[in-house]
Amino acid sequence: MSISVIKEKLGRIKVGKVLDVATGDGWFARELVRSFASFDGLIGIDTEQRAIDAALKATEAEAKEGVSDAGKFHFLKMSAEEMTLPDKAFDVAGIANSLHHFSNPQKVLREMRRVVRPRGLVVVLEMFSDGLTPAQQSHDKLHRFAAKLDRLDGRVHHDTFTRGRVIGLLDKVEFPAIESHTWIPPRSREHQGHDLPDRIEEVWIKRLSHYKERDEYVALKKELEEILNHILERGFAPAPTVVAFCRC
Repeated sequence: MSISVIKEKLGRIKVGKVLDVATGDGWFARELVRSFASFDGLIGIDTEQRAIDAALKATEAEAKEGVSDAGKFHFLKMSAEEMTLPDKAFDVAGIANSLHHFSNPQKVLREMRRVVRPRGLVVVLEMFSDGLTPAQQSHDKLHRFAAKLDRLDGRVHHDTFTRGRVIGLLDKVEFPAIESHTWIPPRSREHQGHDLPDRIEEVWIKRLSHYKERDEYVALKKELEEILNHILERGFAPAPTVVAFCRC
């Protein structure tokens, strides 16, 4: 998945060290560095060991295909809210669709600014919930449902932020300059009528089955049915994403 606005902004830049926060399986780490003219190395951090393992596996797979240089990628288990990284150590730091997973997203952004050198960049991607088409609302409804399940399990997972809230968080960090864009992730086809997105129904019914013994199960089952009906009637499309380039 190519994020054109990032490639257009960063395609001619040669950078040194890059940081990817809440790296997950490392998809954004790989996407980010492919956007530069060149880079020296990347560190991806995440609090989950399974995420670190997935990122390593995916990067090694790409290296075997000749797509990336695995030797330039390093993944560490680390808190984004309290990074054990030195000040001004990176040229660029990025985070994708993860601010809503933190109890204090502003603290994460301040940490990112701390570890980026003056005139460096913090790149933020975050899906948002306002101004959606009916098909995009399907994505947002599923995301809110996932957040509800995660909160039942004791994990931090906020509902989708509005675009204004994302920009507001960035403003509070007082970056010298912020340039923001709206990016619509691509989809392979319009999902309409009885053509549900691949495996959505199967995946979510299976996930909900883990909550059968919970008091909330009946209400959750009804909510999921309403979401699936919305998808059948309105289709499914990815929610838009704000892409922000924050100068340090």
